[in-house]
Amino acid sequence: MNSRVLVISYHYVRGKENIPHPGIHPVTPELFLHQIEKLRSHYPIITPDQFESWMNGAPPATSSVLLTYDDGLRDHLHAAAELERLGLRGAFFVCSRPALEGRALPVHKVHWLRAHTPPEDFLHQFSSLLPANWQAVLASPPADVQKAATETYQFDAPEHQVLKYLINFTLPYECVDDVTTRMLPAHGLDEEEFCRRTYLSRDEIRAMAERGHLIGCHGHLHQPFSRFDHAGLLADIDTNKRFLQDLGITPSWLAYPYGSEWSLPSDTRRFIAGAGIRAAFTYDRGWNTPQVPHDRLRRIDCNEIDAHLTSTTTIS
Repeated sequence: MNSRVLVISYHYVRGKENIPHPGIHPVTPELFLHQIEKLRSHYPIITPDQFESWMNGAPPATSSVLLTYDDGLRDHLHAAAELERLGLRGAFFVCSRPALEGRALPVHKVHWLRAHTPPEDFLHQFSSLLPANWQAVLASPPADVQKAATETYQFDAPEHQVLKYLINFTLPYECVDDVTTRMLPAHGLDEEEFCRRTYLSRDEIRAMAERGHLIGCHGHLHQPFSRFDHAGLLADIDTNKRFLQDLGITPSWLAYPYGSEWSLPSDTRRFIAGAGIRAAFTYDRGWNTPQVPHDRLRRIDCNEIDAHLTSTTTIS
């Protein structure tokens, strides 16, 4: 009996026609359906309840696939509707800050601003709003920062490499949050309007749960969990959980924001025990087997499907 499960993660599911510059890299609705149909032709797509049974020792008879969706984006209304049309259900991991505070997550503001601002203009506008000490780092990056930025973003110009590296790995959360909020009005948006356009509402999240999708945690702030101390991390997750509980949802699954090793709590087993979480998903690539611990379940991005399927099941 083969008890492997491949867990696939989606973020943006939208058309590309209104995205003039690189920044948001969506899966189009057409490609989304194509991937699902091709996957279904080779593997059963299981529900979150079936995955929970698998974790508890009742494996499916064949290799199977679970579909998950991160961040609580409005894109997922379409994704959920398409799953329902096909008789499928997914797991949707939601952040709570947009609904509770009317404040967007910095990662999505960065994506949107980069997608709607010419690259040189984005570099100038973002850097001009940085505190002076970070402007100095950008203008003359230390050798280790330049090396890491070059290795991480090898296809970008050097100045863009460093800025992207600082945004994603080095700048304080509050700094990126403040700068991106100050950039939005130039595009005719305030933060509350950005949230309305970008994120699921309370009613939409509740309705998705009522239709059989699993709703899980993705943090309140979407800050790398490695940047919290243990008490602060549990407070962040408690806020996230209470938000969902107020919608009539009892969350017991979680997807780590960013999901890579650098972003995880130092002790994932201790964390999920303290947070009351039964399943926590990383971006450790590969198939899940019964030997994979539930605090470090594996996932792949939807753009990596081919690399994790056999040559006879390649999605073209």
